[in-house]
Amino acid sequence: MKKIVTIIMACILMLMPLSVCAEDQPVDQSQAMSNNISPSADSTNGKGVLREAVNYYLFSKTSETVDKTGASVQKVSADVIGPGTITSTVTKTISASFSSTLASNNQGLIRATISGQYGMSLSNSLGYSLTIASGKKGYMAFQPYRLVVKGNLKYYNSLYPDTPLSTTAVTAYFPKKLSNDDFADGLFYIKYI
Repeated sequence: MKKIVTIIMACILMLMPLSVCAEDQPVDQSQAMSNNISPSADSTNGKGVLREAVNYYLFSKTSETVDKTGASVQKVSADVIGPGTITSTVTKTISASFSSTLASNNQGLIRATISGQYGMSLSNSLGYSLTIASGKKGYMAFQPYRLVVKGNLKYYNSLYPDTPLSTTAVTAYFPKKLSNDDFADGLFYIKYI
């Protein structure tokens, strides 16, 4: 009887998992690296040691291009019939956008792959004056410049770091800064209607 109990106990111990899973909460790469407990083995007897599983995201960029014509054109003045001059100091805020709904920490992962010349949210409130031709009707428009970043957002579990649990193709659009300040760069022009 004692031998049967010993065998049953050994089988139960063999079936017990060697890992304790943390909450399945997405975290950014730096959190994943700091929260991850590396797998190891007891050097004295070779037995497996418990390790914590952490789920995290990584972004791998596949392309990056500057786009000067694809962003939505912003109307920054009322309609005017020329001849005349249109002056505008209206503030327009241009924000980063993403092809998929992403948590802010995952947006930050993508933002970390680009230069400081681009931002998450930029405004343009500088004053501009443009002349409208005689007999023409139009308004002042602003065409923002932006950076288009494409890549893959991969979701991992630290117990299987070589195989992502899921992969999402993402396209992100970041407004371009004017010089080194926080104004949005782009083209002001007369849009005739």
